[in-house]
Amino acid sequence: MKSYHGRRTRYGCRVRVCEDNQPPRFLDPRLDLCNHSPTGFEWGYPGSGPAQLALAILADFLGDDARAIALHQEFKWEHVWTAPAVRGVAGVIPCDRLHPCIRPICTTAQAAGHDEVRERGPKH
Repeated sequence: MKSYHGRRTRYGCRVRVCEDNQPPRFLDPRLDLCNHSPTGFEWGYPGSGPAQLALAILADFLGDDARAIALHQEFKWEHVWTAPAVRGVAGVIPCDRLHPCIRPICTTAQAAGHDEVRERGPKH
């Protein structure tokens, strides 16, 4: 199972992606999709750093750039900016918790007329 581990360091906020039987890797900020925060990820407030983190997590988790772009702001407001940071650690987000978090966001987007947003699982 994939999980996301956030930590504040002297170099900024870092998020590692851990997957079964794979070496850990740093989460790609996906500045190619949207450059909210060229200085990196953040959490704990509703700003550009949390928006970049939300976009990066959703792009990695969903494997669908268009869906990640469509959903990341609401995901930021619902889950990223409120993430507690104890001693600089944002904690661990396992993928089995992400799908239930994304489902209501997809439903809200569909109700708002964004028919291109479909509810389905990650592409991995």
